Amino acid sequence: MQLTRLVLLATTLLVGADACKCVNNGANTDATRACCAQLKGNFRNGNDCQAGSISEKLSNFRRCCQGKGFTSDCDCPTCLAEEAEAEAAVVTKRGDMGL
Repeated sequence: MQLTRLVLLATTLLVGADACKCVNNGANTDATRACCAQLKGNFRNGNDCQAGSISEKLSNFRRCCQGKGFTSDCDCPTCLAEEAEAEAAVVTKRGDMGL
């Protein structure tokens, strides 16, 4: 678990993303502020959630944005793996149900 956190933090730092926004053809400040507050992140510059303040919660930030009809502009190294796992679980469940 600690190794995962270390890798996630290192990746975030290397990518250089210092701010995250909820976006969909442009940033949405209200959604960004709400998701940042939900994760107890640092909202700054009037439209950004400081990536370092939510570095271990980037997938949660992305889900929060998606729940409001947006996506996140932050790179999330674990998001693709989590989405693949979720899709595999759905496919497995469908197979178990004979669909």
